[in-house]
Amino acid sequence: MLPHELIAYAQAHPGELTFASQGNGSSGHLTGMLLDQLANVEMKHVPYRGAAPAWTDVIGGHVAMMWDGIPSILSQVRAGAVRAFAVGSRRRSLALPDVPTAIEEGLADFESESWYAVAAVQGTPKPVVRLLSDAIAGAVHSPGVSARILEMGARPVGSTPEDLASYVIATRALWKQVIERANIRIE
Repeated sequence: MLPHELIAYAQAHPGELTFASQGNGSSGHLTGMLLDQLANVEMKHVPYRGAAPAWTDVIGGHVAMMWDGIPSILSQVRAGAVRAFAVGSRRRSLALPDVPTAIEEGLADFESESWYAVAAVQGTPKPVVRLLSDAIAGAVHSPGVSARILEMGARPVGSTPEDLASYVIATRALWKQVIERANIRIE
């Protein structure tokens, strides 16, 4: 099923299509709700206690789909156990170059991407923060580390503290809106 076919099916069958997540309030849950909101569909959320039991039920055919980070599912996609139908980043993954982005599939504002950051305690002197940031970015972009990150299906970034702060503010605003519209509560 292609993403536009999935959306058409979900629109024609409200509440029938299921999606698993790693738990209430998890990134998989929020990504599913983002799709609901952007595509004007209503899918049934099936929360699990972690990714492993959720993927077991997706692979077993008990739940229709799930969102997870590419490094977590890349081996299952390559083995043919699951099919990746779209990536949540603004550009295609180098690990899955034939898989379109959700944006390419017509969801103009869809962006859900896993990321990691390093943080220092509040009050760390700016020169120390800059030194750490430069060292980490240098390591991330070194040929060996960068190649390994790409091999795992992730994308090396290594940005500045200012770029990270801007990104965190923007993504926090997006997810706040998704959470409020979907009335998500952590249990």
